[in-house]
Amino acid sequence: MWRKSHQYITTLNIFENVDKPNPSDEELNAQRKWTRAYIVVLVVIMASVMYITMLSYQTVTTIVDKPTLDEYANLP
Repeated sequence: MWRKSHQYITTLNIFENVDKPNPSDEELNAQRKWTRAYIVVLVVIMASVMYITMLSYQTVTTIVDKPTLDEYANLP
């Protein structure tokens, strides 16, 4: 399973040129490098967005009809 996964990852190419069915080894390696760079950037951006979202403050709205002075003083 490890070898199959490793082979899939090393041969993954999302920038394959459909107009050129048999690209040269140089072009194929470049496309694979761009694929890896794209995935790394995508993961970094998604992790950053998740991190920023976790840090954002959430506002809690509490509605109290006609609060007494004590209730007003104890509001968050």
